[in-house]
Amino acid sequence: MSRKTDLEESIRESYKIIAGNENIRRLSDRPEEKIRAQRIIQEQWEFIRNYLSEYILVAVDTYPPDIAEIAVRFKVEPQLGKNKDEESSERHKHHLKVLLIKHHANLRELEQQKALYGIDVPLHTINSIKKEEAEIERIKRELENLDQ
Repeated sequence: MSRKTDLEESIRESYKIIAGNENIRRLSDRPEEKIRAQRIIQEQWEFIRNYLSEYILVAVDTYPPDIAEIAVRFKVEPQLGKNKDEESSERHKHHLKVLLIKHHANLRELEQQKALYGIDVPLHTINSIKKEEAEIERIKRELENLDQ
């Protein structure tokens, strides 16, 4: 199994743990149980943050929708340990990858809106879809240029 796949599975597993503990926190009438669930939730979000910091560096340009939605919940910083020029370049790549995730999420949302309209899609939705697609392509090209 690749590191990318391992990270995706770890992110999903942590997210499931969060969801289960959110239910406990919401439904329990025992204060100690609620406190324990909140602690677990915070720990799992920290695990996800760390997994995503590495994931954003190993994932090329496609992110599964569930991972992208989790990633846009908070700003993810890459784990770096390089000289200033390399670090600056890595941070720029990281920034572009975060933007790519967000534009993919925007595009998915717009495509869902388009599907709801059927054949009578408003012009602003069509234009927004084209704009997101163009921005995704621009970012992909910029990432390719940085890798050369």
